[in-house]
Amino acid sequence: MLRERRPEASVGILAKRLGGYTEAVRRRILAEHEYPRLVDLVRTAPPRWAPHRFIPWLDAAMNTVEFFVHHEDLRRAQPGWMPRPITSEYEAELWGRLSGEPGC
Repeated sequence: MLRERRPEASVGILAKRLGGYTEAVRRRILAEHEYPRLVDLVRTAPPRWAPHRFIPWLDAAMNTVEFFVHHEDLRRAQPGWMPRPITSEYEAELWGRLSGEPGC
């Protein structure tokens, strides 16, 4: 949610020198919202001004691996989970993004 709604604060995710600011904003968001509200904010589309809403490649760069990993985390937390098949194209895209290959 930080990346989508407070992009200036998300810089600290990559730039460690700004990590204190990022952490302060994250804590403020947690203090200001009950958990169900945070879930609702994540479920809804990011604000219209969010850069990755109008730059398609940025959305894919930010979210392809992130959403896959979190989705799999939730699946694995369920009793009796089983690995799910994914297409070879999707697998190649995930590996490409993880390896930093251009064009992924």
